[in-house]
Order: sequence, then structure tokens, then C-alpha cells
Amino acid sequence: MNSYVLDPSIFEPPVLPDDKNTENIKKYKSDVLNFLDLIKKCENLIDKTSHTPVFIFRGTRNDDFNKEYVKKAQCYFPSHPLDSYVKKLNNFIIDDVCNHNMGDYFEGWFEFDDTPSFKFSVLNPALSDSTKFKERINMIGILNEIIYKRTNNLYFVHKKNNSIVSIETKNIRYRIKRKKNSEPSFLSKVELKSIDNINIGEKKFATVRDAVNKAQELFSPKYIIFGADVEKGLDTIDVSAGPPDKIFSYLETLVDFCICKSLGEQKFEDDFILKVLGCWCTFEKSEHMENEKVKADRLFDNGFGEKKVFDLHLKPSTYSMYNDIGTQRKTVRIHIDWDSANKKVVVGWIGKHLYLPKRKKDFPNY
Repeated sequence: MNSYVLDPSIFEPPVLPDDKNTENIKKYKSDVLNFLDLIKKCENLIDKTSHTPVFIFRGTRNDDFNKEYVKKAQCYFPSHPLDSYVKKLNNFIIDDVCNHNMGDYFEGWFEFDDTPSFKFSVLNPALSDSTKFKERINMIGILNEIIYKRTNNLYFVHKKNNSIVSIETKNIRYRIKRKKNSEPSFLSKVELKSIDNINIGEKKFATVRDAVNKAQELFSPKYIIFGADVEKGLDTIDVSAGPPDKIFSYLETLVDFCICKSLGEQKFEDDFILKVLGCWCTFEKSEHMENEKVKADRLFDNGFGEKKVFDLHLKPSTYSMYNDIGTQRKTVRIHIDWDSANKKVVVGWIGKHLYLPKRKKDFPNY
């Protein structure tokens, strides 16, 4: 599954004209309409029902496109409510990306020991001298090279460019998940895309069961083992659960995860690898797993007729157990485990959100 990182430059509005020159105003109007169209396209890409993982940098929440800007620009667009686009931009950046895709800004995964090292990054072609731009290219390159071990999983969505950027950085030192890494010479290629060059695709599956059946046909048993309890899990969710395309994309990403794990020992935990591949996931909290009912609910068949605890789970659904009102049959969770002996991903459960204690008295040692 391909993932996209949006460069903050995408959301910089056109500069207001400083004179009454007819040609300048005409160009400004055209630029603004293109900018508004770009916001619509990004909203479509980021839509929380989409199966496409999209990440953003903290700087994406720029203050340039705001009420003051709209007040000055509105006179050129009497029939366009520009303030609605400000709300639209804020809504999909804050709610759709941060809450539903990754829960954090992209650069939040990294700590760099020596930021000035980016001054010694060489871009080919030389698209920018900005240290921030080089830092962003390095981040994407590190994830592609170090974690994915493939260069075509994570794309950088830029304002205008469609190209492949080669980057070479000397003496780069960084931490991911507090683990130190260093490279005397870091080489990578990052593919840049414009928002107009991304194929979002049409919906493929009507139900979660359809998506799972297709995944079993394509990925099992070469990459994924589906345990006997998966079928039981599918019976616990509504036909309207999902969205089904997102469920399929998460299962498809387990193929990438399997390949990544099979290439050798990883420096990073399974949940982090899955997150940077575009799957939001967590391990169950240790205090929850001390509860016997929680543990029993997560005992699933491992594909070989044996029961084991699956506490790592993917969270592709747009619902949570707290806002899926009633029987909670719209929420979908995928519980998985890595079978190191067979080098395959085991899926133990695809179904409703499992039991968690809500009250302190339900925890051991209370």
C-alpha cells in the first residue's frame, strides 16, 4: 500500500495583489481558484473513509490562510464563501489526518542529533536550499530505506513537482522511537508527486467479508495465515461496517509487513513498523491484559489448531468502541501476530471491538 506525506507548501495561499493592475488581479483570481480546487482534492485524498494513508507535517497547519486573508481576498470572489475553505482545511488536517491515520505529525517520529547536518544534504535535482525541505526528504528516505527497505512506498506530495529526487547526506544521526542510528553517508531516492498525479481509485468492496475473501485469495498462505476464528469474527459485525476498502488495504499492507520482517531482524517494534506502513495499531495495555476476561477474549486459533493470545491489533475502522453506539457492530479490529518460525503474519480475528474493562474495579489489583 502506498502512503503519502503532504508538504506544507501545498497549503500556502497565493499572495494578495498589491496593486490594481488588471492582469495581476486576473492571475491572482486564477491562482486562488486553483488553490481552492487543490484543497478539495486533498480533502478527497484524506477523506476518513478512504483507504489511502496520508501523513502531514506540523507546519501544514499554517496561519497564512486565515480570516484576515479571507477578509482581504473576498472582494475578488463575491460568489465564493472563502471562509468555508478555511474551515474545510482545518477540519481535514486536524480531524481526518491526525485522528484517523496516525495520531501524530510526521516529524514527531524523529529526533535528530545534529540538525545542521542537513546543510550537507545534496539534492539532485536541486529543488530547494531550504534546510526544512532537506530534512523532510531525509525523513522519508530514512523510512523507505531503513524500515520499508523499499524506495517506492512513501511518496512526497509537493506543490508542482513530479520527479524523483536523489539525496545524499553526510554524517546523519537520528533517533526513531528513542533508538539511535547513524549513517556516515546516507543515500536515498524519494518520489515527488503533485496532488493531480495521485490515483485515489474507486471503491472495490461492498462488505468487509468481500474484502477478507479477496485478501485470502490473494495473500494466503504465502504471506498471511488466517486462523479459524476469523470467520466467527466476521459474524460479529454489520454489513455496513468498515469501510471495506480500508480493511482490504490494511490486510494488503500485512504483505509489506511480512516482506519487511522476513528480510531480517528489525530494529523497531512491530507496531511502529505497521504505523509507518500506514496502519494505525496498538498493543493492548498491560493492565488490561491482567484482566482474565480481556485475555480470554483475545485467545484465537493460530492457523494450526492451537490457541494463543493476540494482543497487537490494527484499527482501520473510523469508529471506536465509545462512539459506535449500541451493539458496537460497526467497529472493526484486526488482531495479528508474527509467526517467526514460518515467517508469516497470522490473523487471529477480524470482527467487532473486543471487551475492555471500563471501571477501575474491573482491573486486577484495584
